[in-house]
Amino acid sequence: MVRANNGSIYIRYLPTGIPVGAPGEYLTVVTYPFPGAYAAIASVAKQNGTSTSTLANGGLAETSAPASRSTNVHIAYPGVDYQVEVFDPTPGAAMQFVTHGGLAAFGKVDATPTATFTATSLAKLKTAAASLGHPIYWVGPKQAYTPELARLSNGQVQVRYVPTGQTGDATGSYLTIGTYPFVKAFATIQRLAKGPHAKTIHLSGGGLAVIDTQTPQSIHLAYPNSAYQIEVYDPSAADAKQVVSTDELKSIG
Repeated sequence: MVRANNGSIYIRYLPTGIPVGAPGEYLTVVTYPFPGAYAAIASVAKQNGTSTSTLANGGLAETSAPASRSTNVHIAYPGVDYQVEVFDPTPGAAMQFVTHGGLAAFGKVDATPTATFTATSLAKLKTAAASLGHPIYWVGPKQAYTPELARLSNGQVQVRYVPTGQTGDATGSYLTIGTYPFVKAFATIQRLAKGPHAKTIHLSGGGLAVIDTQTPQSIHLAYPNSAYQIEVYDPSAADAKQVVSTDELKSIG
């Protein structure tokens, strides 16, 4: 087992007699934080050339190649903010492993971490980014709003903007920027961009943002070679789009 700094966990299965750490490709199961994982898998599953399979407990498995030739399968469950990837170098073996009930979960798969927000500042965000070992995205200081930070137990980070004078217990919908550890973030955004309800925004630095026209208040984006996905949410879809399209996002760390 390997636990990466971005919260992803890799479990590799070595044949008996193969030493730990040996090079080579073997059955590997990866679990990584991914908000909205099930919706993303369901969207990709609608694309032409995709093979899918329904699993127990409402799960959905998807691969972008014919199941008999695929070596990678992605899995998600409703209400669970994690995605699973199963890799097997033998074509077809990964999907067979998944559909025959090979996956087992440790811990609760129905628990979504609760965000507790506290007032933050540029200095505090720099400290948090250094502690986490990865960037935190926000839009900088915003007049008449107080930025608040939440660090979730699954490695996700959220910065929201609450009208000045309200507390961390404030309820309601506000501009919120999420930074999420996510292996192959850019490749997944590229796949989501091919969905039937997707609109895209090309960003400076080669980044790509995807808007699902059915839920335009949330925009997901990533940059090449990044292991993090960013989500911009605003109760106003137009305001969310403006934040992304005008390059208001800033990286700390």
